[in-house]
Formats: sequence, structure tokens, C-alpha cells
Amino acid sequence: MAKKNGVKKSVKNDSNGKKEKRSPAPAKEPLLHPDAANSIWAISFICVAIVLVLANFALAGPAGVAIFNGLNTLLGWGYFILPATLLFTAIVLLFSGRKKILGITLLGAVLLILSFLGFIDILSPGNGGWLGLVLGSLKVPFGTIAALVIDIFILIISVIITANIPVKFKWPEKKEKEAPVMVTEAGGDVEKLEEEKTAPEKDKKGGTEEENNLLDAFADRLIDIFIQQIHSKKRSRDKPIKQEE
Repeated sequence: MAKKNGVKKSVKNDSNGKKEKRSPAPAKEPLLHPDAANSIWAISFICVAIVLVLANFALAGPAGVAIFNGLNTLLGWGYFILPATLLFTAIVLLFSGRKKILGITLLGAVLLILSFLGFIDILSPGNGGWLGLVLGSLKVPFGTIAALVIDIFILIISVIITANIPVKFKWPEKKEKEAPVMVTEAGGDVEKLEEEKTAPEKDKKGGTEEENNLLDAFADRLIDIFIQQIHSKKRSRDKPIKQEE
């Protein structure tokens, strides 16, 4: 065993007399699969949500009555937000394909409850419970409208955190068409058909060379015909003058 900087390191001599470090022991696998743990938490949240709903209707016994009275003081009109958030969290845990999301999901659920309660307290002061004062007090420095805007954005952020789903907006991109490829059999050379298509299109405005030559010849012919007509008209005018003389 070698000792350096107060940390012990195990070494082993090989056949050449050199010292080799032993590989660290493999990490132990968790006894419970992460997906199984998420499933257990999800089922527990569903159970608690059902008990809370039953407690609201006095169907959960004396314990349910005590739970309802305590949560009604904390949540006010937002009592049913708690079981609804628990059900939403359970769905996320059951259907999410990612591991170790329990902590961030619970954080988003807490923000979700606080944002709802703050929304209630801003619109109806005193009915959001004690927890509604956390975000409902934003109306004191910002006013009612600005506090509602801030609370709505916190609500959107809490939903994104709880669901763990990113929001992306993509501008439509123009897809460039790739030129088709042709492989010749003899030499195996790769040629692009696009080059063959662009060959007769060297001058898009004027056309190909043959078309330009035809147009030039046609223009010259028109000019010749126009000149001949001018000369013929002059001759027709000169004849009666000579006859009079």
C-alpha cells in the first residue's frame, strides 16, 4: 500500500516490477429500479388525492375532517387544486421516460399550487388561504394587472417544470433540393444531372446560344424588310414627280 497526501492508494507489482493501480470497485446497483420508485410515488399521490376529495365530503372519517380543516385554512378556495396537482404529478411520473425526475417534478407542483392560490388571492383577497399570500402579495408593489401577468407567467413556468417538457418555436426553414446523382456504368464516375440541366440554361434571360442566333437573324431580317419598304415608298413618290417634269 502506498500513501500520498493522506490518501491511501492500493498498488500491485506486475512481472516487470512496475506498479499498477487497481481498478476501482464497480458501483452498486440500486435495490429499487428508478422507474419502479417513480411508479410507487405516482400511486401514492393518486391515493392521497382520492383521500383529499373524500375528506371534502366528510367521507374520510375524523382524520379526513382534521385534514380538510387544516388544508382549508392553508389553501382557501384552492383546496381542490392540491388533489388536481397530485393527479397531474402522478401522470407525469407514470408516463415520463426520464429517470430521477421526482425532485424537479415536486418543485414544479409546489410552484403550480402557489401560482393558482396567488391568482385567487389577487382576484378575491383573503380567499386564497395563507399560501395564497405568497404570490398574492405581488399586487402591493406591482398593482393588480401586473401581479396577474407575473402570476400567469409563473403558472406557465410551473407547468413546464412539472411536465418536464420544453417549449420550442421553430421558424419554417427552406429546404434546399439536392441535385440528383447519376453513376455511369463504365468508369463509375459520379455526375450530377443538375449540371446537364444547367448547361443549356447558361443565359436564363436571353436563352441558349441557338435561340440568340435565331433572334438576331430574325431581327436583321425585319430591319432589312423595313428598309426595303422605306426605299419602295420613296421610289413611288419620285415617279409622279418625274412624269410631271
